[in-house]
Amino acid sequence: MKSKLYRLLCLCAVLAGVLLISSCAGSGTNDGTKEETTAKKELTFSAIADAVNGAVTFEEALEEIEADVADMLYGCGEYTSDVRAYCCGSGALAEELVIFKAKSSEAAGNIIETMKGYRDMSLNRFTTYNPPEVPKLRDAVIIKAGDFVVYCVSPDAPAVLSALEKLN
Repeated sequence: MKSKLYRLLCLCAVLAGVLLISSCAGSGTNDGTKEETTAKKELTFSAIADAVNGAVTFEEALEEIEADVADMLYGCGEYTSDVRAYCCGSGALAEELVIFKAKSSEAAGNIIETMKGYRDMSLNRFTTYNPPEVPKLRDAVIIKAGDFVVYCVSPDAPAVLSALEKLN
């Protein structure tokens, strides 16, 4: 009787061990391949700014400007719920990073169109003021990322685009 009880306890212990090990193995699909479960990073102003600043070195330090000043400067206030803008302190360079939080998908489209107009106006201004900056403006990044629209004039537009695409 004791040996049957001992065998039953051993069998239960082995089954419990197998269940424990299999539950730690992770999820798999029915075709035997393992599913990858990665949480998508939440998109925020700081995540976008960090991605851009990690991808490119601006020639001059960018300084944050107040949201109400940014609204007046860029003319997108009616389409945004918030804005963060970073501009070249001296104004001698065209470099800037502006991140808009759009109120809606339609508002994001309006922000993009407004910023294209802003870029064209800057192109005209820098053509006579500081012509070496014109290529940066021609390559300016204007892109929607989640609920955000990013406008970035930098020395390396492809690096900025790559960093922003990794966030999406």
